[in-house]
Amino acid sequence: MNTRELIINESLRLFNAQGQESTGVREIARELNISPGNLSYYFARKEDIIDHHLEQLTHEVEVLLQVYLEEEEDLFRFLELLKDCLLRQYEYRGLFHQDSTVRLEPLLERVEKSIASLGRMGQLQLSDEDTTFLVE
Repeated sequence: MNTRELIINESLRLFNAQGQESTGVREIARELNISPGNLSYYFARKEDIIDHHLEQLTHEVEVLLQVYLEEEEDLFRFLELLKDCLLRQYEYRGLFHQDSTVRLEPLLERVEKSIASLGRMGQLQLSDEDTTFLVE
C-alpha cells in the first residue's frame, strides 16, 4: 500500500473511532509515523481528506444505484440496496456525527421488524428466511 492509501485508511479509522471533529492531521501523521509535511504532500488540509472520503462514498452509492436500476425493480432488490447504502454510510460514519459510536444494528433491526409487521398484516408475503439478509 502506498503512502496516500495509508493516509486514507488511517484517517477513516481515526474519524470513525473519535469523529472527524476530534481528529487532526498531526494525529493522523503520528499514527502513520510520518511527518505532517509528508502528509500534506498528499492532502494539503484535513478538509481535503474529508472531501476524498465523501467523494468515495458518493461513488460507491452511485455504483449501487446504477446496478439496481439496470435490472427490474422489486422489493427484495430495493431492500438490499437500502441495506448496502446504510452499510456504506456506516463505513464512513465518522464523517457525519461527532458520536461515532452510533450503531447501525438497531436501524437494521427496525427495518427487519417493519418488514415482518407488513407480512403479518398481509401487505407483504415474506418468510422469516426471506428477511434474514437484512441483518447479516
